[in-house]
Amino acid sequence: MAARTLPGFEQCDELDAREWFESDGNDPGYQHLNDDEIVHQVIEDNDNGSNVRESDDDEEMDAEEAAGPSHSDAYEAFQTAMNWLERQPEGTATQLVLLKRLRDMAAKKHLGASPNYGREAPPPMGTPLRLTGQQYAHLLATSHQLMSAMSGNFDRKI
Repeated sequence: MAARTLPGFEQCDELDAREWFESDGNDPGYQHLNDDEIVHQVIEDNDNGSNVRESDDDEEMDAEEAAGPSHSDAYEAFQTAMNWLERQPEGTATQLVLLKRLRDMAAKKHLGASPNYGREAPPPMGTPLRLTGQQYAHLLATSHQLMSAMSGNFDRKI
């Protein structure tokens, strides 16, 4: 399916898409800091108490957060994203199918990682998310990368 046939992209052509992809080519997505700026930021963070460890529990939580969201958390996040997308007028069926596939993949991984594999259902719909801001941002970035990577595959018949 060509980009100009997607709802909301009728006025776009291949040149527009190429220009959009190339416009971010030189942007690393983060701010470059020199040594003095890094030291200043660390001192400022420590003065505000944002980087002070109070117990070993904090270190355990940091290790869990570094591992990323669990399969169950991913399932819940994709379900929430599907519910949100369904209420957006510019949302497309293709986007919804992609989110459904990602949600189903998370459910399968959740079941496969469970000691009760085959006996445990995915979390019920409507279960509140328990993601940290960092986990949520990571999940959104990952889903955006997947959607971008898969966007070139919609021209082929499945």
